[in-house]
Amino acid sequence: MKRGCILTLLILLNLQYFLFSQELRDFDGNIYELLFMNENQWTTDNLRVTHFNNGDPIPQAQSAEEWQSASNKKKPAWCYYEDEKGINQSTVLYNWYAVHDPRGLAPNGSHIPSINEWTSLINQLGGIKKCARIFKSSEGWRRPQATLTHPFNVFNAAPVGSRYTDLGGSFEWFDGWSKGRYVNYWTSSSGQYGIYGDHANRIGLSFDSDELITDARSKTQFSNIKLNLKGNGFSVRCILDPMP
Repeated sequence: MKRGCILTLLILLNLQYFLFSQELRDFDGNIYELLFMNENQWTTDNLRVTHFNNGDPIPQAQSAEEWQSASNKKKPAWCYYEDEKGINQSTVLYNWYAVHDPRGLAPNGSHIPSINEWTSLINQLGGIKKCARIFKSSEGWRRPQATLTHPFNVFNAAPVGSRYTDLGGSFEWFDGWSKGRYVNYWTSSSGQYGIYGDHANRIGLSFDSDELITDARSKTQFSNIKLNLKGNGFSVRCILDPMP
């Protein structure tokens, strides 16, 4: 019934870009709905798996000390979001070393999109401002919630927060707790050499901006060096692998 209502709404809104497709299952048995957006099928929820595809557990680093240690050693890690209200087990954040681990973070049959795949989607949907309206969830954002969200928030990007290794593994950004203010998504792309070797590309949304934050301009020039450190804890979305 729910999907039927959504498809009716799609027709009424004339959103020819979107079409719900099959589901994706991760190693832990979590199921993710897929949404066909232009050329790819994207998950509509953030990844929350805690094992690699070969069955190895991804190390959980809940304490700041554990998180910073994984970052310093360039080892994969995940954590739940945590603030003054306690631990939120509905939000799983990963460092980029988990994203890049050869054992596979994305469910079999899918992959974590590159900066080029994100850029292609952004361009096809009308650019960074239109994308912000389409991506951003209608609930959970703190004021001033600058973005006027689209009436059909198909991407459902909620402000689940992030973790910052440059701030000692804190879940707080400079203006307070990140939940309600920000969401960041890792891409599979990164800097590899020199001063950019510890940085990776991300996509972000902010409570006080009408534009999607993207590093699509360059793989060697990042929008905010501190926010691109591979040790940060960000959310992950996946896209289905193309048919052979």
